[in-house]
Amino acid sequence: MLKPNKIKIYNASAGAGKTYTLVKEFLSLLLLKPESDAFKKLLAITFTNKAANEMKVRIVEKLQELTDLPDEDSEMKTMMEETGLSPDAIRLKSRNILTSILHNYGLFAVSTIDKFNLRLMRAFSQDLGISVNFDVEMDTRQMLSESVDLLFSELQDEKLLSDIMTDIALENLSNDQRWDISDDMIQQSNDLLQDKFLEPLQQLQKLSLEEFNAFRNMVNRKFFAAKLNIDKAAKDVLDYTKNQGLSIEDFKYKSSGSVLKYFLDIEDGKYLLFGPRAEKLFESGAYLSNKSADIDALTSVIADAYAVIQENLRDYNFWSKIKKKINPITLLNEVDKRLNKVKEENNILLIGDFNKIISDNIKDQPTPFIYEKIGNRYHHYFIDEFQDTSDLQWQNLLPLVLNALSDDMTVMIVGDPKQSIYRFRGGNPNLMIGLADMEETDERIEVESLPTNWRSYHEVINFNNALYEFIGAGLNHPGFKALYESAGQEENHKKGGYVQLRFEPKPQKGSGESHLENCMYRLLEDIQKAEENGFAWEEMAILVRTNSQGQLIAEFLSEKGYQIISNESLLLQNSDHVQLLLAFIQFLTKPTNSEYRINLILRLYQNHILNVEDKTEFIANHIGLNENDFIQALKERDVDLEFLKLPFQSFYDQVSAAVRAFRLQENANAYVSFFMDEILKFQYQPDPTPQAFLVFWEQKAHKLSIVIPEGQKAIQLLTLHKSKGLQFPVVFLPYITWEPKSSGIWIPVEDEKVKQIYIEDLNDMEQMPSEVQERIIEEEIQAELDALNMLYVATTRAVEQLYMVADLPGKNDLPVASYLFHFAGRQEGFEDNYISFGSPERVSTLKERNNQDQMVVPFVSSDWTQKVKISEEHALLWDDSRAEALEYGRKMHSVLEKINHISETDDVLDQFELQGFITAEEKAQLSVELKKLYEHQDLSELFNAEEFYNERDFVAPDGSLFRPDRLVKLNEDWVLMDYKTGEPKKKYEKQVNDYAQFLTDLGMPVKRKLLIFLDQKETVVEVD
Repeated sequence: MLKPNKIKIYNASAGAGKTYTLVKEFLSLLLLKPESDAFKKLLAITFTNKAANEMKVRIVEKLQELTDLPDEDSEMKTMMEETGLSPDAIRLKSRNILTSILHNYGLFAVSTIDKFNLRLMRAFSQDLGISVNFDVEMDTRQMLSESVDLLFSELQDEKLLSDIMTDIALENLSNDQRWDISDDMIQQSNDLLQDKFLEPLQQLQKLSLEEFNAFRNMVNRKFFAAKLNIDKAAKDVLDYTKNQGLSIEDFKYKSSGSVLKYFLDIEDGKYLLFGPRAEKLFESGAYLSNKSADIDALTSVIADAYAVIQENLRDYNFWSKIKKKINPITLLNEVDKRLNKVKEENNILLIGDFNKIISDNIKDQPTPFIYEKIGNRYHHYFIDEFQDTSDLQWQNLLPLVLNALSDDMTVMIVGDPKQSIYRFRGGNPNLMIGLADMEETDERIEVESLPTNWRSYHEVINFNNALYEFIGAGLNHPGFKALYESAGQEENHKKGGYVQLRFEPKPQKGSGESHLENCMYRLLEDIQKAEENGFAWEEMAILVRTNSQGQLIAEFLSEKGYQIISNESLLLQNSDHVQLLLAFIQFLTKPTNSEYRINLILRLYQNHILNVEDKTEFIANHIGLNENDFIQALKERDVDLEFLKLPFQSFYDQVSAAVRAFRLQENANAYVSFFMDEILKFQYQPDPTPQAFLVFWEQKAHKLSIVIPEGQKAIQLLTLHKSKGLQFPVVFLPYITWEPKSSGIWIPVEDEKVKQIYIEDLNDMEQMPSEVQERIIEEEIQAELDALNMLYVATTRAVEQLYMVADLPGKNDLPVASYLFHFAGRQEGFEDNYISFGSPERVSTLKERNNQDQMVVPFVSSDWTQKVKISEEHALLWDDSRAEALEYGRKMHSVLEKINHISETDDVLDQFELQGFITAEEKAQLSVELKKLYEHQDLSELFNAEEFYNERDFVAPDGSLFRPDRLVKLNEDWVLMDYKTGEPKKKYEKQVNDYAQFLTDLGMPVKRKLLIFLDQKETVVEVD
């Protein structure tokens, strides 16, 4: 049970019932409160929409369960122990709380941290110094693309910028990379928008191009000074040996490690310290094989030269790494400036801006004002998945937590540092480790571990317990060592299970074998083994590190007859039918374009829609026809595009007609349905043309996919990051080859303007300054934890069976594979690089399989022009003045939907004008009419009320939803307002009377019911 003035931290390892514990504590608090709407005082924050939705659903479902649970049920007994309440009291309070939540669902504060931040920004926009009506852009890449385009458009006037971009393009070409750097700029800029880059980039943003150029010149001077010293020292040795008549053949080890070879390598541009052989020879002074020479003189020359090289090599490597990053960082800084310009001009904020804006406004305040206000609203805080919290997010949440601790409130934090796999997004597992470590010194902190794994079978639990205890013992970092050594979990009631681990040696060079292909054949054997033991495809999941690995595995298994569901397979762009429709849309933009015609013909042919014997001959004979003759030629082959000649067709209508012409609607096709949904949504954009859609598609195609129902008869294939939080009866890890991946570091620089710069190449650590070495070591430790956490997440997804194929470690051991190999080698039964635990026979009950094919609703497409009839009843709309009045009323209605208080009127009208919904003249007219409306004797107090609902959904007794336009509370009664256009009708009165009765039944007694006719100079009718 949560205690006031305490931070309760739950360490929740995989499968330990984290969500169950959160829901239990959440409901215990609610049940102990006297009021049924106490949930309004609770705030739960997590990090994904899926987790937030799951928590909401679990809370509502558990309340529903508690309303009917018998006294002897274990769940009822648990809640009785937690709350001390009787079963009858729990059932009654659960029913009342559930009713209150359903009727006030918008106040049910379980959300992602981004949504919570957005609510803060909306509520305190003026205090935070941002526009009231800002828009939020979710697609960061699209915004960056616009920023890069803006940067390119300015090149003609920015010579320095143009020179930098040219240098980068030429360097790419010299490294056999693409000269077009725009995609790289977008990707790298996207990476730099993460929280960890915020503070350094804020400093760099203040610098001009000229200041960056001055820094670049300084770096070049230092780099070339060190290089010149090294080159000269090496040249002194080579000149001396040449004058003495010595060649490489006279030195021990000759070209495979001699002292002279070292200096020759420097002449070839290889700047390193002595290798092992050269180091040994140098120390002994025995350089030469047999030839006599003045060894003392030669030793002196070599020693002097090597001393100079050692002295300069550190500077050379340091400035070399910085030199590589100056141009990209300069360019990315300029992209960031353009991004800010694009956001400001369009009144847009990115999701990633929220933390920065909040941080900037609270960091210098002892008690941030926005949290003071929030503290008055929320009394209990729940923070889920704390291991994924970034430093900046925690800095922003900390004042809220401290405020709660000082005011008899409660804070609950749940997480597991072993499952922190989002460090590349800013997640910092050290926050939770450090907070938990404070338990001994801070009485406000209480830590509890959830001991039991409720997910997996015994063999899987025992394997993971033993593995991570072994790994923990081998770690040097004290925090990570303790974390993994204490990772063991208690077993549940599920006996049995199976774990199999094999190590696949890498093929010999030149053998022609593929390591991944060999691993895939091992995977195939394991899948067949699981099938033989009764597991269905839909119970299996294959987890991989990267999408590229997954795509190769999906193609391999598909060729073997397996149905695979993966991120790639669900993308709309991978459907042949979608590609056909895209070819048609291209053709729409320019029907005479030869390339578009050829693409359309080829797609029609590939989809067996165009019936021709020789496609090449058909293309040659028809590609040059005029548009009408080309359409006629297709029609003669049963592809009828005559509809293109009809006037006044929308873009959606044209593509829908193409679906019929290509007969794609005859079979259920989820890809076509989802694609047409995208076109329908696009139809409401300001420029819904085929040309604009193709631009939209190029930007969005990589993320548009179909949504499939659960239980599809196919093996799931997903990345480890996507698998987090999920579980599967059988899990395959077919390619455990990953290694720690460092993400780069910021290193200090001695410069008046540039204080630090970002480098990604962390090699040659011993040749870097000591302060940089310390940062590199810390980064490598964190990268190793990332790799181990990835393994932990992977091996704990399995419920009953786990199959693994790892690299057989060699000389250059990969830590993850090496840990697995040394662990396996200490287990009884490890032989021929193979070990298993338990029996592969299925233990769980085989669920009844649905042998019927999953029903996919087909895309229904018919020609609406053949079905529409003109309604004589509405012929009055042909009266222009009447139509204008109705349109004006509709616009007034839309504006009123957005206005909560009178003070918001001007902002809402400005927003509608900017969006093009109303003209400047209409804005002025609406402003006047709204003022009259506010001053109306029956309405004036209704637009200044403190408690109201605008366009809020309510549930009627029959389960249907109804939505009054505005509902206002005056004293203890409610006033119902509904906006209408057109003539007053009896059915309008019946509607508001029904609404009023429904609301009264819900405990909201309606005293007055008003119909407001907006196209008739605000006529107000009070309904009896």
